[in-house]
Amino acid sequence: MPCDIGYKSYSRVRIPAPQPQKFKSKAKAPKVDAELMARLGQDDPQFVEWLNELDIAPLLQAALERALATTDGGGVDFSVAKNGDLVAEAEYKNDRARKKIEKAVAAVSARWQMEVLGVIAQLLDFSVVITAAGPSFTLEGEKENETGVHEYIRIENGTAGASIRFEHYRSAEALRQDKDKLLALAQKLGVKIAVVDTEEGGQPVPQGTVHRHFLPEKEQG
Repeated sequence: MPCDIGYKSYSRVRIPAPQPQKFKSKAKAPKVDAELMARLGQDDPQFVEWLNELDIAPLLQAALERALATTDGGGVDFSVAKNGDLVAEAEYKNDRARKKIEKAVAAVSARWQMEVLGVIAQLLDFSVVITAAGPSFTLEGEKENETGVHEYIRIENGTAGASIRFEHYRSAEALRQDKDKLLALAQKLGVKIAVVDTEEGGQPVPQGTVHRHFLPEKEQG
Protein backbone atom coordinates (compact mmCIF):
# COMPACT_ATOMS: atom_id res chain seq x y z
CA MET A 1 0.00 0.00 0.00
CA PRO A 2 1.27 3.50 -0.78
CA CYS A 3 2.16 5.75 2.11
CA ASP A 4 2.92 9.43 2.70
CA ILE A 5 6.65 9.24 3.45
CA GLY A 6 8.75 11.30 1.03
CA TYR A 7 8.05 12.14 -2.60
CA LYS A 8 6.16 9.63 -4.70
CA SER A 9 4.88 9.03 -8.20
CA TYR A 10 2.30 6.60 -9.56
CA SER A 11 1.87 6.10 -13.30
CA ARG A 12 -0.57 3.97 -15.22
CA VAL A 13 1.30 2.66 -18.23
CA ARG A 14 1.00 0.29 -21.16
CA ILE A 15 3.66 -2.40 -21.54
CA PRO A 16 2.68 -4.49 -24.58
CA ALA A 17 3.57 -8.15 -24.14
CA PRO A 18 5.92 -9.64 -26.74
CA GLN A 19 3.80 -11.48 -29.29
CA PRO A 20 6.06 -13.37 -31.70
CA GLN A 21 3.95 -14.40 -34.69
CA LYS A 22 6.56 -16.83 -35.82
CA PHE A 23 9.01 -18.82 -33.81
CA LYS A 24 11.70 -16.31 -34.63
CA SER A 25 11.08 -12.94 -33.06
CA LYS A 26 12.41 -9.89 -34.87
CA ALA A 27 11.25 -7.11 -32.53
CA LYS A 28 13.65 -4.16 -32.70
CA ALA A 29 14.57 -2.03 -29.72
CA PRO A 30 13.13 1.49 -30.06
CA LYS A 31 15.48 4.45 -30.16
CA VAL A 32 15.81 6.38 -26.93
CA ASP A 33 13.68 9.53 -27.03
CA ALA A 34 15.79 12.57 -27.95
CA GLU A 35 14.02 14.92 -25.51
CA LEU A 36 14.48 12.43 -22.69
CA MET A 37 18.17 12.07 -23.50
CA ALA A 38 18.60 15.85 -23.61
CA ARG A 39 17.05 16.19 -20.16
CA LEU A 40 19.22 13.40 -18.79
CA GLY A 41 22.24 15.05 -20.41
CA GLN A 42 21.63 18.15 -18.34
CA ASP A 43 21.06 16.20 -15.14
CA ASP A 44 23.67 13.48 -15.49
CA PRO A 45 25.91 13.63 -18.60
CA GLN A 46 27.94 10.66 -17.36
CA PHE A 47 24.81 8.52 -17.36
CA VAL A 48 24.04 9.50 -20.96
CA GLU A 49 27.59 8.65 -22.04
CA TRP A 50 27.34 5.29 -20.25
CA LEU A 51 23.92 4.57 -21.77
CA ASN A 52 25.15 5.30 -25.30
CA GLU A 53 27.99 2.80 -24.88
CA LEU A 54 25.96 0.16 -23.02
CA ASP A 55 26.17 -3.35 -24.49
CA ILE A 56 22.64 -4.68 -24.07
CA ALA A 57 23.23 -8.24 -25.32
CA PRO A 58 24.62 -9.72 -22.06
CA LEU A 59 21.90 -7.96 -20.04
CA LEU A 60 19.15 -9.42 -22.21
CA GLN A 61 20.81 -12.84 -22.05
CA ALA A 62 20.92 -12.67 -18.25
CA ALA A 63 17.21 -11.77 -18.21
CA LEU A 64 16.46 -14.74 -20.49
CA GLU A 65 18.35 -17.14 -18.22
CA ARG A 66 16.35 -15.88 -15.24
CA ALA A 67 13.10 -16.27 -17.19
CA LEU A 68 13.91 -19.85 -18.20
CA ALA A 69 14.82 -20.71 -14.61
CA THR A 70 11.25 -19.95 -13.51
CA THR A 71 9.16 -20.67 -16.64
CA ASP A 72 8.60 -23.88 -18.60
CA GLY A 73 10.09 -23.40 -22.04
CA GLY A 74 8.09 -26.29 -23.50
CA GLY A 75 11.09 -27.66 -25.38
CA VAL A 76 11.49 -24.42 -27.37
CA ASP A 77 15.02 -23.21 -28.08
CA PHE A 78 15.28 -19.61 -26.83
CA SER A 79 18.23 -17.29 -27.45
CA VAL A 80 19.10 -13.60 -27.72
CA ALA A 81 20.50 -12.34 -31.01
CA LYS A 82 23.40 -9.89 -31.13
CA ASN A 83 21.02 -7.05 -31.97
CA GLY A 84 18.86 -7.80 -28.91
CA ASP A 85 16.08 -9.80 -30.59
CA LEU A 86 14.53 -12.63 -28.58
CA VAL A 87 14.63 -15.72 -30.81
CA ALA A 88 12.37 -18.73 -30.18
CA GLU A 89 12.71 -21.78 -32.42
CA ALA A 90 10.93 -25.13 -32.38
CA GLU A 91 9.62 -27.85 -34.63
CA TYR A 92 6.12 -29.32 -34.43
CA LYS A 93 4.11 -32.02 -36.18
CA ASN A 94 0.49 -31.04 -35.56
CA ASP A 95 -1.78 -28.24 -34.37
CA ARG A 96 -1.81 -29.54 -30.81
CA ALA A 97 1.97 -29.38 -30.63
CA ARG A 98 1.96 -25.92 -32.21
CA LYS A 99 -0.47 -24.58 -29.60
CA LYS A 100 1.72 -25.96 -26.83
CA ILE A 101 4.73 -24.21 -28.35
CA GLU A 102 2.82 -20.93 -28.72
CA LYS A 103 1.78 -21.10 -25.07
CA ALA A 104 5.36 -21.69 -23.95
CA VAL A 105 6.70 -18.88 -26.14
CA ALA A 106 4.11 -16.44 -24.78
CA ALA A 107 4.87 -17.40 -21.17
CA VAL A 108 8.65 -17.14 -21.53
CA SER A 109 8.38 -13.88 -23.50
CA ALA A 110 6.22 -12.28 -20.82
CA ARG A 111 8.53 -13.40 -18.02
CA TRP A 112 11.59 -12.31 -20.02
CA GLN A 113 10.12 -8.85 -20.40
CA MET A 114 9.63 -8.52 -16.65
CA GLU A 115 13.13 -9.87 -16.00
CA VAL A 116 14.50 -7.19 -18.36
CA LEU A 117 12.74 -4.60 -16.23
CA GLY A 118 14.32 -6.26 -13.21
CA VAL A 119 17.77 -5.87 -14.77
CA ILE A 120 16.99 -2.21 -15.45
CA ALA A 121 15.97 -1.66 -11.83
CA GLN A 122 19.20 -3.29 -10.69
CA LEU A 123 21.19 -0.96 -12.93
CA LEU A 124 19.54 1.85 -10.98
CA ASP A 125 20.78 0.29 -7.71
CA PHE A 126 17.52 -1.37 -6.64
CA SER A 127 17.51 -4.81 -5.02
CA VAL A 128 14.72 -6.58 -6.86
CA VAL A 129 12.11 -9.28 -6.21
CA ILE A 130 9.75 -10.50 -8.96
CA THR A 131 6.61 -12.48 -8.20
CA ALA A 132 4.06 -14.04 -10.53
CA ALA A 133 0.38 -14.83 -10.14
CA GLY A 134 -0.84 -16.53 -13.28
CA PRO A 135 -0.21 -14.19 -16.23
CA SER A 136 0.38 -11.19 -13.94
CA PHE A 137 3.76 -10.05 -12.65
CA THR A 138 4.86 -7.73 -9.86
CA LEU A 139 8.36 -6.32 -9.49
CA GLU A 140 9.41 -4.68 -6.23
CA GLY A 141 12.73 -2.91 -5.78
CA GLU A 142 14.37 -1.13 -2.90
CA LYS A 143 17.59 0.86 -2.69
CA GLU A 144 19.92 0.01 0.14
CA ASN A 145 21.35 3.09 1.83
CA GLU A 146 22.39 4.35 5.25
CA THR A 147 19.17 6.27 5.90
CA GLY A 148 16.07 5.00 7.66
CA VAL A 149 13.94 5.33 4.51
CA HIS A 150 14.73 3.43 1.33
CA GLU A 151 13.61 4.52 -2.14
CA TYR A 152 11.12 2.01 -3.53
CA ILE A 153 9.82 0.97 -6.94
CA ARG A 154 6.90 -1.28 -7.84
CA ILE A 155 6.05 -2.36 -11.40
CA GLU A 156 2.88 -4.32 -12.08
CA ASN A 157 1.95 -5.84 -15.42
CA GLY A 158 -0.94 -8.19 -16.00
CA THR A 159 -4.51 -8.67 -17.11
CA ALA A 160 -5.67 -5.67 -15.05
CA GLY A 161 -3.18 -3.34 -16.74
CA ALA A 162 0.26 -2.02 -15.91
CA SER A 163 1.63 0.61 -13.55
CA ILE A 164 4.90 1.94 -12.18
CA ARG A 165 5.13 3.36 -8.67
CA PHE A 166 8.07 5.23 -7.12
CA GLU A 167 7.96 6.03 -3.41
CA HIS A 168 9.98 7.43 -0.51
CA TYR A 169 12.21 9.85 -2.42
CA ARG A 170 13.84 12.67 -0.50
CA SER A 171 13.32 15.16 -3.32
CA ALA A 172 11.08 15.51 -6.36
CA GLU A 173 14.19 16.03 -8.51
CA ALA A 174 15.78 12.72 -7.46
CA LEU A 175 12.49 10.96 -8.20
CA ARG A 176 12.26 12.54 -11.68
CA GLN A 177 15.81 11.52 -12.51
CA ASP A 178 15.16 7.89 -11.61
CA LYS A 179 11.96 7.90 -13.67
CA ASP A 180 13.79 9.34 -16.68
CA LYS A 181 16.64 6.85 -16.32
CA LEU A 182 14.24 3.92 -16.09
CA LEU A 183 12.37 5.00 -19.22
CA ALA A 184 15.63 5.58 -21.12
CA LEU A 185 17.00 2.18 -20.13
CA ALA A 186 13.71 0.50 -21.03
CA GLN A 187 13.85 2.01 -24.51
CA LYS A 188 17.50 1.01 -24.86
CA LEU A 189 16.70 -2.60 -23.92
CA GLY A 190 13.58 -2.79 -26.07
CA VAL A 191 10.75 -2.59 -23.51
CA LYS A 192 8.09 -0.24 -24.84
CA ILE A 193 6.55 1.71 -21.96
CA ALA A 194 3.82 4.22 -22.83
CA VAL A 195 2.89 6.47 -19.90
CA VAL A 196 -0.89 6.96 -19.85
CA ASP A 197 -1.17 9.30 -16.85
CA THR A 198 0.78 10.16 -13.72
CA GLU A 199 -0.05 11.23 -10.18
CA GLU A 200 2.73 12.91 -8.22
CA GLY A 201 3.01 14.38 -4.76
CA GLY A 202 4.74 14.11 -1.47
CA GLN A 203 6.69 16.04 1.08
CA PRO A 204 10.18 16.00 2.62
CA VAL A 205 10.98 12.92 4.71
CA PRO A 206 10.84 13.84 8.43
CA GLN A 207 14.17 13.53 10.21
CA GLY A 208 14.61 10.18 11.94
CA THR A 209 11.90 8.36 9.99
CA VAL A 210 12.48 4.62 9.50
CA HIS A 211 10.62 2.76 6.76
CA ARG A 212 11.73 -0.21 4.71
CA HIS A 213 9.85 -2.61 2.47
CA PHE A 214 11.87 -5.81 2.40
CA LEU A 215 15.59 -5.09 2.81
CA PRO A 216 16.75 -6.10 6.31
CA GLU A 217 18.40 -3.51 8.47
CA LYS A 218 22.17 -3.96 8.66
CA GLU A 219 23.47 -5.43 11.86
CA GLN A 220 25.50 -3.04 13.92
CA GLY A 221 28.98 -4.20 14.78
